[in-house]
Amino acid sequence: MPTHICLQFFSEWEKAQAAYGEVEEEVHQLHKQIMDIGGNKLKAAESKLHMVNNQIDTITGHVTKANVAAKTARRSVMSEMGRTW
Repeated sequence: MPTHICLQFFSEWEKAQAAYGEVEEEVHQLHKQIMDIGGNKLKAAESKLHMVNNQIDTITGHVTKANVAAKTARRSVMSEMGRTW
């Protein structure tokens, strides 16, 4: 597998990591809001928290897939380099 594919997987991994950080921060902010409010606002905030947690799960899956793809690409590149030397 060529090096540019490794770089592509790494780029996707970095994007997924950044998205994960943003969503995680949003979860922390929502948790704080939940602690500060009650009633209908609490139900709406809990719903938003549930949605954000689902996003985190999705992004975590993407990060895992990107890590596996990057590791596979690295092995492939190393294998190709070993054949050319």
